[in-house]
Amino acid sequence: MKVFNKEKAIRKIKLKQNKNTYIKRLSISFSCFILLIGIIMFTYSKFEVNSEEYTLINGIVKYSGSGDITLSYLVDGVSQNTPPKKEDGYIIKNVECTNANGTWNNIEWGLDVRNIEGKAICNLEFEEAQYNNVTKWLATANINKNYTTLNEVFNDTETLNTLTNNEASCDYLENSTDWINDVTSNENAMTYIGNNDYCGDLLVEDNNWINSIRESNYWDKVLKSLVPTMTNNNNPSGSAFCYPNSANNAYKAFDDDDSTSAYIFVDNSVDSINYIGYEFNKAARIIAFKYLNWGGYSSNNITLKLEAKDNVNSEWTELLSIQTNQMDIPKQIVNNNNYFKYYRLWFSGGTNNFSGVYFTNIRTIKFYGREAS
Repeated sequence: MKVFNKEKAIRKIKLKQNKNTYIKRLSISFSCFILLIGIIMFTYSKFEVNSEEYTLINGIVKYSGSGDITLSYLVDGVSQNTPPKKEDGYIIKNVECTNANGTWNNIEWGLDVRNIEGKAICNLEFEEAQYNNVTKWLATANINKNYTTLNEVFNDTETLNTLTNNEASCDYLENSTDWINDVTSNENAMTYIGNNDYCGDLLVEDNNWINSIRESNYWDKVLKSLVPTMTNNNNPSGSAFCYPNSANNAYKAFDDDDSTSAYIFVDNSVDSINYIGYEFNKAARIIAFKYLNWGGYSSNNITLKLEAKDNVNSEWTELLSIQTNQMDIPKQIVNNNNYFKYYRLWFSGGTNNFSGVYFTNIRTIKFYGREAS
């Protein structure tokens, strides 16, 4: 016969009576455990070093991974919730980050952040750049140098090269009309502008700049000599021509050799047609030219005209007409805003060789300007 165990029976009865209470306590304990694990993992991630690059553009943090960053903006000494826009005319004065490395990107107009460790704080200080237009010019090419005068920029050829090879910087320069005299009177500035097609073309096409460029002592740095050194009438490119031309030697006026010359025998009557010229492969805008005659002979009163046309069948357009007794014209400015393929110097008058024959003996002709882009 089985002996009745009173204590065991009482425990079973209590277990059945408190079953729901035990289940609720177990559920609460398990939930607390899961929450504790989550808190531990979150806290660990906050102190984990992250070496990925983070980028802030216009106040928006773009990143994936752990880490935290707080940003503050000081604009002209006043605390702001957002940074100024790029077009507002501000520059970055100072970037100071705690638990991170931060640098300002002027091109993207945002903060590049690296090596965020735990909770990082970056304080960004901006100031208005309008008081210093040179600083604004440097900012267009993302140049972080403390130059305040144009001469400082012109003396730094590395900076000058960067500025004149940047379209945004050239656009800014074109609009800085109060700088025209400073720029066109500086050899370095004119040289680097002339070396860059975009910058050179932009200023030459601008009515505010072109007159000062023409009159500059360094005009030939920007207004390039367009005719190559010719070895015959058709090489290396384009075509030299003249009339009349018994010796077929027109190219000698374009061979960059002052010891050779193109003899052009002419009828010295008032209505005679005597010319020498060049056909470009691509249309060009001639803004100045150089004309060197043979110095061993005296000259009559020569009428000299520069004419141009678009194609072989077009009528010639007169661009310039002068009368001169000079053997040499080292620079003659041409008021020409158009692009042509054919240019010629038409002249009457010349040197009498005492046998009744008149001729013009041309050592050098150079056409200066810009080719069509």
